[in-house]
Amino acid sequence: MKQGKTIVGIVLSNKMDKTIVVAVEHRFNHPRYHKVITRTTKLYAHDEDQIAQIGDTVSLAACHPLSRLKRWRVLRVVSKDVLPPAVGIESLSSGLGGVANQPAAARK
Repeated sequence: MKQGKTIVGIVLSNKMDKTIVVAVEHRFNHPRYHKVITRTTKLYAHDEDQIAQIGDTVSLAACHPLSRLKRWRVLRVVSKDVLPPAVGIESLSSGLGGVANQPAAARK
């Protein structure tokens, strides 16, 4: 079997059926300023067995177009949950002393 291009990224979303969104970082030197630039690309990948969770590091392989956006498929989960749990909006508003829940007139 022909070996195609493979990349590694972190799962951002798994809310779609058999589809995940993966962030892949690409680092390169700027041609003029010689500074390392980091660019992040979001890719859609096919996850047939739905094994990837948010925060997992996954290995992806290029494949034929599966839909309008999906050109990658999940090979394996490299490591589990490298991201901290998401901070809920309730905890953010409670940290403001309840200011976010007050009307604008009451804040003055």
